[in-house]
Amino acid sequence: MPVTVSKAVEVTVTAKDFVSQCGIDDVACFATALAQKLDQDFVGRAHAANAFAEGLSEFGARWLAEVVTSFYARKR
Repeated sequence: MPVTVSKAVEVTVTAKDFVSQCGIDDVACFATALAQKLDQDFVGRAHAANAFAEGLSEFGARWLAEVVTSFYARKR
C-alpha cells in the first residue's frame, strides 16, 4: 500500500546569497520575470524602482544603461 507524504519547507535566503548562486542566464531570466511582473503594477513598479535606485551602485547603473541601450538598439 503506497503512502504519500507532503512536506512544506521554508528557507530564508538573502538577495546577495541568492544572486551569488545564480549564473548569468539565471540573473537575466530573473530580471525579465521581475520586469514582466511589474509591467502592469504601476504602484508596485514605482515602489520597486525607488527601492532599487536607493541600493544602486555606479556599476549597477552602468549595467542598467547597457540593458536599456541594448533594448533600444534591438528596436531599430
